[in-house]
Amino acid sequence: MIKLLVILTKFHHHGENSGYKQILKFLPPAIELGIDESQPKKTPRIKQKYQWLFEWDAKKLSKNVDIIHVFYGEDYFRFLPWLCTKTPIVATFHQPASTLKREVIKGDLRGRIGMITHLFTKKRFEKLAAAIVTEKSQKEVLSLVMDDSKIHVIPLGVHLSQFTEGFELLKSQGIAKRLNKVVTVGNWKRDWEFYKRVVAMSSLKKMNLEFHLVNRKFSEEEKEEFRQLGVHVHDDLSDMKLKEQLYTSSVMYLPVSEASGNNALFESLAIGTPVVISDVFNGDFFIEENCVRLSSRDNELAALEAIVSFCQNDEQSRAQILHLCKLVAQRYDWKDVAEKTLNIYNSILER
Repeated sequence: MIKLLVILTKFHHHGENSGYKQILKFLPPAIELGIDESQPKKTPRIKQKYQWLFEWDAKKLSKNVDIIHVFYGEDYFRFLPWLCTKTPIVATFHQPASTLKREVIKGDLRGRIGMITHLFTKKRFEKLAAAIVTEKSQKEVLSLVMDDSKIHVIPLGVHLSQFTEGFELLKSQGIAKRLNKVVTVGNWKRDWEFYKRVVAMSSLKKMNLEFHLVNRKFSEEEKEEFRQLGVHVHDDLSDMKLKEQLYTSSVMYLPVSEASGNNALFESLAIGTPVVISDVFNGDFFIEENCVRLSSRDNELAALEAIVSFCQNDEQSRAQILHLCKLVAQRYDWKDVAEKTLNIYNSILER
């Protein structure tokens, strides 16, 4: 069995069954380093600010493992190739292409200190044994600074069994979809100003849509601003309550300014709810089925029309969309993501 050291953040907003950490359920690590947001006091403040300091901890432990995998390369990958010269290093990058390019060229994603250290460690990317990205445009960016053959595209996934079980449980309880309910989940790269305009236009045109927003990051002032627009704000749901929010919605709406991978999209599909997402994919969106529809980033009415197109489906059309949602979700099980990742580890160790 491969002895794996991982460096990652366990984000609070991902809950128990979401986020990139899900692959650890299928690839259990020998050693785990990084920030756990559910227990912030356990991490010194300086490490919370400069996360690549965990690389020195990895140096002390690297002789006991076969592979080091940095789950969030934008945060935790700076000095490892020089600290751990005898251990192959894999890094996964999650930021959308434009943000990732800024990091690989300037190194300033984490501020001025990061930019200064980047001046001395900019060759770190070419020293990777492998890089993993979640979509093709990220690969194009990384290929500017490392060998293209070492970059692997593996989309994010969904804990399929958990959401399938949730779907069956909610169905057995007789809980039904609400035909005018629109749910939005998450925080990263969300275009909240556009979202507010969409909600306001819906009200102005009396479209009778019921907007629900699940977000753990908002301040009380921000939550109140959304409530004033008529949005139902949910700030700390259990995993089961989140599944219920998704299940009872006719559509998930994701107003994003950029996107590389999106946990919320796959989770919505896995529980049978179609998605409308802002078109930020430059003509290269990876889902062709009609259970996901792209909408303009700067046209509120077009976004509303896409949302309403799912809400107004008849029973037969809803059944067809449900089937498509489930079909697409099956392609993105975290178990398969873990297997593809393991194949990369094996290929590195066989060299």
